[in-house]
Amino acid sequence: MKLNHTALYCKGWYKKREGGVKTKWMDMAHCIHADGWSPQTKEDVANWCLIRLDEMRNDKKFNRTNMIDLYSFINEMIRAKNFYNEELDMYDLIILSYRNIIMECDIDCFTERVKPNPNVLPVNLHPAWYSVMECKLYPAMMMCDYIKDVERLLPDAKDELDNIYNFESVESFIRIKNWKDVLVINGSDNLNDCFEKKVAGYELKRKMLDERDQDGDNVYITMNIYNNVTDFDDDTIYTCRFKQCDFDDIKLMSVTIK
Repeated sequence: MKLNHTALYCKGWYKKREGGVKTKWMDMAHCIHADGWSPQTKEDVANWCLIRLDEMRNDKKFNRTNMIDLYSFINEMIRAKNFYNEELDMYDLIILSYRNIIMECDIDCFTERVKPNPNVLPVNLHPAWYSVMECKLYPAMMMCDYIKDVERLLPDAKDELDNIYNFESVESFIRIKNWKDVLVINGSDNLNDCFEKKVAGYELKRKMLDERDQDGDNVYITMNIYNNVTDFDDDTIYTCRFKQCDFDDIKLMSVTIK
């Protein structure tokens, strides 16, 4: 079994986006793309998880076979549904159960390992925290600390990421319907490279501004990471950040309401 990017996500090396269990499939989709497959929907991700679990039955290194027999797997899904205070569907529960199984695997189960890569997803840098029992403040993890942990815990891991992988392309490819679930990489919408503009929801839905450029042509919006979003409200005014593209189109980099 390979400690690939999806397994690294399950084991906490990558940061989870906001939204709880129901957005977990979106992060998993990125990791699965980085590992060489192309899921687009939550159903695709769940099916991928089931196929991998079937393969693990025949893996002699896998030491958690009791977790993937049908009785245990269904019990894990039921336990998860009762534990999380969310309306979870079958696909959510399959993905969550797969995550839990991989998370419990010993490192010896993985005969081949790759290094986490911040181009796939933001890596998981632990925030500062205070221990009441020790009366001690632990500082936030820095990137240099994270790299040291990778070298210490995964000394034989390889730098492995397909050159065709691109975060924005994958985020725009997977079927994210809610604009609040879209992941904006920190710094990707900075105002050194972007400009800010108030835009009505109906303009975002039709992918065109209510204005014309200096030549009198329509200004079209390249939706980018918001490509599959369907829940913009027509009458709501959103604060958007754009990058100027060729041919006077503008690329949507982030959306907020403020």
